[in-house]
Amino acid sequence: MELTSILPIVAAILYLAAVVLYNIQILNGKSKPNAISWGIWALLAIVNAFSYGAMIDNWVAALQFFAGTIACIITFIVGLLKKSYEKPTNWQWAIAAICLVAIFVWILFRSATGANMVVLVAFVFSFIPTLTGVFNDPRKERSLPWAVWTAAFTVTLFNIILLDKEWMAYLIPGGGLLGHALVGLLVMEKRKKVFEQGIDYKSVW
Repeated sequence: MELTSILPIVAAILYLAAVVLYNIQILNGKSKPNAISWGIWALLAIVNAFSYGAMIDNWVAALQFFAGTIACIITFIVGLLKKSYEKPTNWQWAIAAICLVAIFVWILFRSATGANMVVLVAFVFSFIPTLTGVFNDPRKERSLPWAVWTAAFTVTLFNIILLDKEWMAYLIPGGGLLGHALVGLLVMEKRKKVFEQGIDYKSVW
């Protein structure tokens, strides 16, 4: 088996491992997921898995995103059942509306490349509620699953480099890597300790 066929499997396993860790944290009350972010990710994951695979013409390379589809839906449902979600703000609802419009545009035009670009824009917006949440209170999340998700996107990105795909193929895994890495950095133990001490934690990374 070639390396470019092995790496997507590794990425999918890492992604699912992070999901297991994250859902255990939700059930134990150690993570407080954002309803808007996870609801949008569950919707986007479905669109992204099929549009990304079609765009790069390599369904094996998109394996992580198919794993992500199942994972995001399960995590969203677990959060609902556990009642872990806080009431979304008007700003968060506005972000959700933007993402839903983006999905509608994809359905209307039916272009794999266009759909992936739409997913990227919606994906960026969907991270805002989670990022602002952990920026204001780093205790809402634990860093380990976000670090593992970052590793999964890193593996996928490296595989795309090996496959020598066009520049658009790098955007989704690159955006995923950046978004998950930022959350991981914002919930580091150092920031949590400073937050609990009542210091200006927002300046601590």
